Amino acid sequence: MRPQDVLILVKISIHRQRLYQNKIALDLSISPSEVSESLVRSKISGLIGSKTHNVHASTFYEFILYGLPYVFPAIQGSIVKGIPTAASALPLNKIFTNDIDYVWSSQNPTHRGISIEPLYPTVPDAALKDNKLYEALALVDAIRIGHTREKKEASTLLKAILK
Repeated sequence: MRPQDVLILVKISIHRQRLYQNKIALDLSISPSEVSESLVRSKISGLIGSKTHNVHASTFYEFILYGLPYVFPAIQGSIVKGIPTAASALPLNKIFTNDIDYVWSSQNPTHRGISIEPLYPTVPDAALKDNKLYEALALVDAIRIGHTREKKEASTLLKAILK
């Protein structure tokens, strides 16, 4: 698995209709060949169906909960301007108040906070184009960062989104 595989699977999961590879590539700013290779890896790992591109929601959810924080941990950086993520973004920021925001560094910043390396470099731009994707990826980051209360709430909300 590669980080972009998670991004692509989240994109497919939240849009309950069939998405074509070129559309996914365009929306996520990833080359069509990389999307194709990602889908092959996801089929091999059992996260999507072999003939349909339907994500196996419960398997993918378990991978995010139990594997993602270890395989692709959230790497914290310095204070930068960026786009809120994890508990600093919707929907978690309505539940939790934080002294310091977590952000993805971006050329279109809205907040200042501790930078979190996104799963893939195009995540901030892709999130700005798609609110559903943004919320799902922020929840994924809350799980990657690993604060107990936020992680528990994020996992509940993400489960509802992925199913």
